[in-house]
Amino acid sequence: MLTSLEFLLFFEPWVPVIDNTIVKDQLIEIVKNTSFPLKPLVNGTLTEEAIFYVYEAWVKPITLSFYLEIILFTFRANAFKMMERYPPIEVDDLRPLKCQMAIQWVLACLTRIYARQAASYSHVFGFPLDFDGWENETFCDHHVCHADELPYTFESVWVNFADAGKRVAMKQLNDSWTLFKRIFKKEYASKEEEIVRRTIWEKNLAKIRKHNLESDMGLHSYTMEMNRFGDLTHEEFKKQMNGFKISTNVDQSKYDRHMFLAPSNVVIPDQVDWRKEGYVTPVKDQGQCGSCWAFSATGSLEGQTFAKTKTLPSLSEQQLVDCSSKFGNEGCDGGLMNNAFEYIKQNNGIDSEKSYPYQAYDGKCRFKPEDVAATDIGFVYVKEKNETDLTIAIATVGPISVAIDASQDSFQFYSGGIYNEPMCSSTDLDHGVLAVGYGSEGKKHPTDYYIVKNSWGEGWGDGGYILMLRNSNNQCGIATMASYPLV
Repeated sequence: MLTSLEFLLFFEPWVPVIDNTIVKDQLIEIVKNTSFPLKPLVNGTLTEEAIFYVYEAWVKPITLSFYLEIILFTFRANAFKMMERYPPIEVDDLRPLKCQMAIQWVLACLTRIYARQAASYSHVFGFPLDFDGWENETFCDHHVCHADELPYTFESVWVNFADAGKRVAMKQLNDSWTLFKRIFKKEYASKEEEIVRRTIWEKNLAKIRKHNLESDMGLHSYTMEMNRFGDLTHEEFKKQMNGFKISTNVDQSKYDRHMFLAPSNVVIPDQVDWRKEGYVTPVKDQGQCGSCWAFSATGSLEGQTFAKTKTLPSLSEQQLVDCSSKFGNEGCDGGLMNNAFEYIKQNNGIDSEKSYPYQAYDGKCRFKPEDVAATDIGFVYVKEKNETDLTIAIATVGPISVAIDASQDSFQFYSGGIYNEPMCSSTDLDHGVLAVGYGSEGKKHPTDYYIVKNSWGEGWGDGGYILMLRNSNNQCGIATMASYPLV
């Protein structure tokens, strides 16, 4: 039985040709030594071949959803890698992107690449057959299949390339793990513990890459990135960092509290950012202690103190951790901002951060009345689940303490954009933060957001901040339990 190679040998001269012209020795060297994308090919270029291939297969524009279906069906387990390499950029018609993919992943297979580099290479793949009666595979569209164009097979080449690819990928992963440990100063008690932590880290890294790939395709409005929490399971992370806790042994009805009453006929600006007005201290870091509630409380009191005195103090979260247990707070095991406000009121003040520095663990109360930097006379709460009132309060009062649901792993690795997490709860709240402003993004269809200060250091999120979706059914419960101190 004749192969296509034997057929060509019979009818065609066994010499290299370019555009149907015999190539001289000098040109052979040029072709062999030139980088792949620049090498001329018989009967046109790979680009032209790909265009004919794609535009004949899909006569109508390829939409984003159909593009994703094609990738998932074609590459299966490697689909997300392919989408990461070829993210859709022309939403109306993705056929040009499919052409690029066809050039590099269909027409430029390993066999073809090796064929170009072979010293005895004689003719280009895809050489047209004009002979009647030639039976060829239909998907080759009357072109010689490249597997038959060579006098030997390349199964071993595929294996070697696959093994080499795995080695490269593993080296990159090892380098990334080493960098992660160095940047975040990670040390482990044993080799076994490091293996466990690396396994967790790899799973988190895969989640992040998958999410960002989907974000590039327009499926998410925010991005994620690896951070110091990368070697923690999500359950470990929540237990360690999310310390908002409503006490059951404290009757808050006895607290000196008031409901926020929005000023009548008030016109608030479209955007507010109290950081620009001097109301907000630099981002702080609660460390491995569930004291988010304390940072939220001090942040709001710092802002209100500035509004009254035009002096911005940095207040002691450690004092709240150590000293407010009688008001229902549990130090590093959680607490509530309103409990902190009530404690500060009855204690006649809170010390400065400088005089009572943060330690990230429960300690003995060391309050010094002579070092008081701020106090309050009660607190005001915003009507539950009312985002309109919350927005007005932010605009007219200043930074507001809020509680949110931060239990999703997307929050753990948030890095930028407007956080839109439909899985968030508006009632199961576990994290205290500070709303320092609001705004909108986009012209035709603007998306409203809150500017929220976290207490996980500047290395988390967007410099320690997160933009959270606003006016979307109280997503993540940001308006469920909002309050601020009276000074």
